[in-house]
Amino acid sequence: MQETLPSDADVIYCEYIPDLAQRLRWVPGAATAALVVILPAGGVVNLDALCKATPQCILPRPFSANAVAASFGLALKQFQYEKRLRDKIDKLEENLRSTRTIERAKAIVMAERGMLEEEAYSLIRRQAMDRRVSAAAVATAIVDSFELLGYRSGSEPTGT
Repeated sequence: MQETLPSDADVIYCEYIPDLAQRLRWVPGAATAALVVILPAGGVVNLDALCKATPQCILPRPFSANAVAASFGLALKQFQYEKRLRDKIDKLEENLRSTRTIERAKAIVMAERGMLEEEAYSLIRRQAMDRRVSAAAVATAIVDSFELLGYRSGSEPTGT
């Protein structure tokens, strides 16, 4: 077996070996290809080692042509499903970061301009629409410039 498995394929078939997880080019949970592990006939399999490799499908020996075709289809569909889930998680994490940044920017605007929360949010949204960018981009600019200038809410710039 190769020292590392290729990552430029849609589906990778490989023999089970205890250190399979270390031979993958990706970290578990961030696979770049569907993985099908071929199990030995009657051999001992370390379940923990197999789980660390995070295969989308396993193919026990002896196998038939039909089993190989089924494992290919299952592994590819499972990989695509997991990729969609990872993409959704990434998007949700980005939305959460944006929400936190907007909340922080609102607090800055409220403190510096003496506005109510709704007014501060309206200001951020208006600026975003005028500049044709997201509210998160405006909020990031507010927070970054506030920190860059060394301001703390309601205070003068801090010296460096």
